[in-house]
Amino acid sequence: MQKIVVRALAAAILALPTSAWAAPTPTELMSRTIDAQGAIPFWGKRVQLLTRQHLNLRAEMKVFVQDAKNYRVTVQAPDTLAGVHLWMKENKVNVYFPMESLLFRNDNPTGSNEAATTIFGQLAAPQLLAKNYDLKILEGSDDLNDIVALTPCYILEALPKRGYSVPGHRFWISRDTYQVLKEERSWSNGGTPYFTSFYEDYIPSKQVDIDVKDLPAKLSTVALQKDKDNSFVEYKTVEAAEAAIRSKVPLPRYMPNGFQLHGIQFANFFGTRITQLHYTDGLNWMFVSYRPKPNMFLTLMAGAFALSLVDKLGALSYQAPYNYAGTEKNGQLLYSYGDLYPNDLNRVLESIDLPTVN
Repeated sequence: MQKIVVRALAAAILALPTSAWAAPTPTELMSRTIDAQGAIPFWGKRVQLLTRQHLNLRAEMKVFVQDAKNYRVTVQAPDTLAGVHLWMKENKVNVYFPMESLLFRNDNPTGSNEAATTIFGQLAAPQLLAKNYDLKILEGSDDLNDIVALTPCYILEALPKRGYSVPGHRFWISRDTYQVLKEERSWSNGGTPYFTSFYEDYIPSKQVDIDVKDLPAKLSTVALQKDKDNSFVEYKTVEAAEAAIRSKVPLPRYMPNGFQLHGIQFANFFGTRITQLHYTDGLNWMFVSYRPKPNMFLTLMAGAFALSLVDKLGALSYQAPYNYAGTEKNGQLLYSYGDLYPNDLNRVLESIDLPTVN
């Protein structure tokens, strides 16, 4: 009887497809990682190391993830941002600034591309990624540790096919859960990374509490609601965005190689509409924003909360691993930032035709 069971088990194992026990190909690993994003509840401590010219910046945060639409990030360092909360509930984003006792609450489902790609190292648009990047699985070694937060990982390398006008990436992906546990970005093949993000602690859990418990009884809330004075709404196509605002959405005439539109967001604050365009090449990102000058939102916020809020918004941007460019055109302020060199970002801004705003 025992021999029959052993033979049956052996036959069953041999009948399995090769992928059941063989290491995945780079394409298979990419697909499994994308499918697993947000599928495993966990909590842990995430660390980001960023080099900006002569500055070495470090950010630390607690991360609590229930799924792709429900998570919380609490900043612990640097001190200037300690206590800032960003959390997603039913795909609706909220941001709380403790020193100002100020809460931005969005009642519209929009997600958060910047948080997902920067903090969690999430991948997007697999076909676009495969078109623009060469993928390779690296072997762990003494010089290339494949253990992160006590977890064995695959190391997936993505190198740009058109050269380093965008950074290359390395991802440390859990062999068990296919979660991204570490990421490096560099401007050359095998070069020193300018950005490293990893988990010091990573604890999978069946249930994760994403609610913020320490909000004060008295706080100022800016509620963002569709069709109200203050709103934040996302559209996936130009046609849908233009139908919503009943006018044309100015777009760049110049676009870096490989990048495609991912979505359009409109933020309305106290009568000021801010347009943000999101582009991706499947791995790297570019964000383009423009708004009338002066921005009454910033004027009112600075008046109510001094300049501390403006300082925090600037500090958050400084901690992100992006290059930035800005200009003024026809009474409007334009900004572009992302995983590109400033000359490319400036070319994008120069190619946008904006109507004159008095």
